[in-house]
Amino acid sequence: MDEHLITINENTQEVGINATSIEQLNLKMEKLYEKLDEIHMALFQMKGETINKSSFANIMLTNKEQEIFTSVYIQNGDLVDYKKLGRSLGYTEIDIEKIINSLIIKGIPVIKRYIEDNVFVTLDSEFRNLQAKENLIEIKESVLHDVRERI
Repeated sequence: MDEHLITINENTQEVGINATSIEQLNLKMEKLYEKLDEIHMALFQMKGETINKSSFANIMLTNKEQEIFTSVYIQNGDLVDYKKLGRSLGYTEIDIEKIINSLIIKGIPVIKRYIEDNVFVTLDSEFRNLQAKENLIEIKESVLHDVRERI
């Protein structure tokens, strides 16, 4: 019986160590993705390319994505951190991170900045101006109203 308990304890410790290692790898991968995003945006700007409006025609956002998008958009180009977004919308920082990454994957030009272990985001200024003029990304009126009340 003692050998069985020792084996269980060893396995539990190993699972904990593996979980910690996986979390560390996920953090490193996230930083790599963010660096790739920065490189992509820099190359995009160096080429002098403009944003192609048609590339946003088929982007459909979930309600959560619409909330986060709207919250970042109404910052008028100012940086906003995950903590502030989470507090104002009732999400955890991890939720915010996942939703921001989802927006980036869908092609929304979110710009990330790192300041003292905090992640700040804003929207590309050209995209932001196009969104204001042409409503490239459709946001439900109920989501707009809800976000404005919370922020």
